[in-house]
Amino acid sequence: LNEQWKKYISSLFAISCINLSKDKGGVEVAYSSTDASITNFMNINNGVSIDYSFAKVGVDVTIEVVLDEDGFVIKIPVNKIKENANFGIVNIELMPFFAATNNNSDGYIFYPDGCGAIMHFKDTKEQPNYVKLYKSYIFSQENVDISGFMEMERNRKYNAMFPVYGMKNGDNAFLAIATKGEEDAAICVY
Repeated sequence: LNEQWKKYISSLFAISCINLSKDKGGVEVAYSSTDASITNFMNINNGVSIDYSFAKVGVDVTIEVVLDEDGFVIKIPVNKIKENANFGIVNIELMPFFAATNNNSDGYIFYPDGCGAIMHFKDTKEQPNYVKLYKSYIFSQENVDISGFMEMERNRKYNAMFPVYGMKNGDNAFLAIATKGEEDAAICVY
């Protein structure tokens, strides 16, 4: 893997920021594994709270991971996100390679394409080498204009009917559910 992919794969999350001081500034991606430093680590009830500082773009993000009786819950408290005057967060991609596997595994991915779709890992062998990302927004489809600097258009044909996705790999499986913040969330499948 090249250095970019190594950073991406080893990150708990990645942030995409836009430089607000530049007219039509491009998006910069920063990775928690290499572009951030942990400034605080605190035990919370049944979990941990980790503060990350991305010095290059002047953005701070807190991630909370809690174990409960059904699994684990990951939160990004919006009141603990700090952006400097020059950079603003456009996107946070949480656990981008969670449960990644290869196409020799016995299992499948469940994702919210319409009322739900299943993609068996073995079927990926027949797909082209460069498969596009499936991105499904949970709620509203809209044009977003960030102070005239960047326009993001969401395609109406990709609309998650349920805020869930999951995976089965051999005898192991999980189901993930977006329960808060789903109005701004999307589910991505590679």
